Amino acid sequence: MEKYRIDTTKGLEFGLYSIGDHLLNPFTGSKISAEQRIRELIEASKLADEAGLDVF
Repeated sequence: MEKYRIDTTKGLEFGLYSIGDHLLNPFTGSKISAEQRIRELIEASKLADEAGLDVF
């Protein structure tokens, strides 16, 4: 079986894309407030940065 390797000369980015602002609360079925949505996106972006993701 052929092994695939990352070509470090071409680079590689890891990222995270969120559609959380469009989803309903799975427990209540309601949308979260804009304030809560922003707070959660900021927290997620901090975690993505700590994890070393290139794109958020």
